[in-house]
Amino acid sequence: MDLTHLKQQVKHIIKDYDINNRIKGKDLSKRLGIAEVTLREVVNELRNEEFPIGSDSEGYFHAKSETELQHTIAQMLSRVSKMVKAVNGLQRCYKSKKLNLFEA
Repeated sequence: MDLTHLKQQVKHIIKDYDINNRIKGKDLSKRLGIAEVTLREVVNELRNEEFPIGSDSEGYFHAKSETELQHTIAQMLSRVSKMVKAVNGLQRCYKSKKLNLFEA
């Protein structure tokens, strides 16, 4: 299935869900017959194209207000912050040459 068709399908399905009625990623990916990682890639593409897909730990939804978008943005920024901390830790590990897991 090509990316354009997948994006159309995701938009068509998500428009029926809102912040009070989300669809889990595993359910959406199963419905589309794709892997969850592929679904995340498609959702990312749609967001880059300014399609308002909201999400949180409960699933995906069509964000219909600025507040709902801010909810998703806050979730995303929290994940980014945690990833940056992990990257920084790995960089310190490399710089300090602590590549042996058993060294303190």
